[in-house]
Amino acid sequence: MEKYLLSEETLGYSTSPDPSNADKRLLTSGSKNVLIDYQKKVKTRSGYTRLGAANTSLTAVRNAWTWETSTGHKRYLRFYDDELEVYLRTIGTTVVNAWTRVLASWSTTERMRATTWWDTGENLDLFLMVIGDANIYEWGGGVAAVASITGTTITKQGANTWAQDRFYTTADKVVINTRTGTEYTYTGGETTTALTGIADTAGIVAGDILVQKIVTKTNAPAASRNNHFIHQFENHVAVGSEDDEEVFISRNTDYTLYTSSSPRLFGEGATLTLDDPTRALASLGRTLLVFGGRSSVYKTEFESIAVS
Repeated sequence: MEKYLLSEETLGYSTSPDPSNADKRLLTSGSKNVLIDYQKKVKTRSGYTRLGAANTSLTAVRNAWTWETSTGHKRYLRFYDDELEVYLRTIGTTVVNAWTRVLASWSTTERMRATTWWDTGENLDLFLMVIGDANIYEWGGGVAAVASITGTTITKQGANTWAQDRFYTTADKVVINTRTGTEYTYTGGETTTALTGIADTAGIVAGDILVQKIVTKTNAPAASRNNHFIHQFENHVAVGSEDDEEVFISRNTDYTLYTSSSPRLFGEGATLTLDDPTRALASLGRTLLVFGGRSSVYKTEFESIAVS
């Protein structure tokens, strides 16, 4: 090639020398969106692709999760402004490919935090949330597309039953039409493809997306308390606050019960009193970690003792 020199390798990127005097094997200022691979070849930077449409309200996403559920459903969740949304691809035979509202009217300033917890009654892992008030919020992750409607029944698309698609079978049997926001209470049919006992199915059309309604557990673990942090540890739920120095730990069979006997029995709740307000909750192996104040880390270990 006349007037051109072929470079067989690239050594790196440098901005210090004058580009006209730099080694021909160096990338210089102006190089953009490229990487050097292990073979010392220049390749295009992969980058990332945004999932779904951009948020036109220009409010920042304050938290997001990829929930790998116990039933194999993957739920992509994001929280911004006052909205909690789930990204849906194809539900039944309905192609959605969009962020879909689960619930709105949350705080626009508090940061939502979440964990998962196993419910033996529903035989499901549940998504538990706190957002700076005295409540714990629960979502089972149920999503389905409507195939047909009668006066008192809703038949879903697909071969899965409502229960297999994560709709409740024992309590809180309410679904929400994401198109209209209307709630519908059902009484049976969860183990089939047709929910029954619905008082009025007006407003539902084939292709509508229904989600399980979020359940609010008020004053959990205590009234007049702001819950900012939540973490599941060996099926106990730990709840911390930025406004006090206590961490409440639930029973491992009920995340709304935080009481214990004296002496404490296996699986019961507990209360940890710290020297600082909570800043984070985590676990490492069989150890529950509580981060507090500016630089404190508290380690909690559960030990079995013989009580005679």
